Amino acid sequence: MENRSPLALIAILVIALLAGLSGGYVWYWNQLADGLQDGLKIWLGQRRAEGFVAESGPVVVSGFPLSVDATIARLELGRANKGEPGYWHWSAQDIATIQSPLKPWRIHVTTSAPQRTEFTDKSGTVRDLTTAAQTTKGKIDIANNGRLAALDVRFDGLALSGSALVGPVLAGHLTAQVNLLQETKIDLQADQVQLPKNIAPLFGDLVEVIRLQATITGPLPRSWSQGPIVAWRDAGGTVDFTRTRIKWGNLDATALGTLTLDNRLRPLGSGTASFRDHDKTIRSLADRGLITPLNAAGLTIGLNMLGKEVNGSITVPVTAQGGNLTIGSFSAARLKPLQIPAD
Repeated sequence: MENRSPLALIAILVIALLAGLSGGYVWYWNQLADGLQDGLKIWLGQRRAEGFVAESGPVVVSGFPLSVDATIARLELGRANKGEPGYWHWSAQDIATIQSPLKPWRIHVTTSAPQRTEFTDKSGTVRDLTTAAQTTKGKIDIANNGRLAALDVRFDGLALSGSALVGPVLAGHLTAQVNLLQETKIDLQADQVQLPKNIAPLFGDLVEVIRLQATITGPLPRSWSQGPIVAWRDAGGTVDFTRTRIKWGNLDATALGTLTLDNRLRPLGSGTASFRDHDKTIRSLADRGLITPLNAAGLTIGLNMLGKEVNGSITVPVTAQGGNLTIGSFSAARLKPLQIPAD
């Protein structure tokens, strides 16, 4: 056998190693591509086994070698039959996903196609809602057991329309983050929300900021119906609001607290609310005829006496109990049971 130089042997070994790595990467990429399609089929099958409607259109995979890119022609989720109590149906088209081989647990999602939702309201009428955005981007994290671990989505140039609303609603940005790893953590924020022009909103037709941060304890209900909701409540389920804010015309309020449901499915909890320039808010209510000038004066004096002023904001205790919403020592509103469909 002809002798080979050490350099030639090294070159052969390097080529063989690269060929092995290349073949291994091709195998790995195909495993990810197959896993993406199979994972979608398994997830849809699991939802159908739970009683949901869950369907998808064809899935086209590409992107080799840098990423696993997939386009889902159609995705549909829903529950019950059209017109029945608890019915809802959501559909989207042309959903593009990107999965990096270096981070296979994270899937990036984009779409520019409108999303459509139908549901049966408490009167039995079927309502529809169309969600359109200039861009919709999100990312999904998958846990080791294959279930959803976290969701992060952002809508830019959002427009909501349909019979579910009294008129179109526009928003500059809307972001939603949901973490399901341990306790369920939710973070929602909307900026520059334009309300329908034809409803004469309370504090104007532009909401500058809406922010909600909350932690939900206890296992999440599988559906918005009385059985799962009651089971969640009876298991000690609560919603802890760690940060909320609304800036809407003269109303600039934040709130913290813990909330659950009583035995009649009414809100039950306590916390604090802070109001900046509360005198302007109360004056707006009086100008709209929602409260009398005498009540406005009493409410202003009461907040000034009972509230604690910090950095220009008045902070007062808030309690929801026995069907009453109390702010400070004032009974602010009656609380009705939540309209939750029967099982």
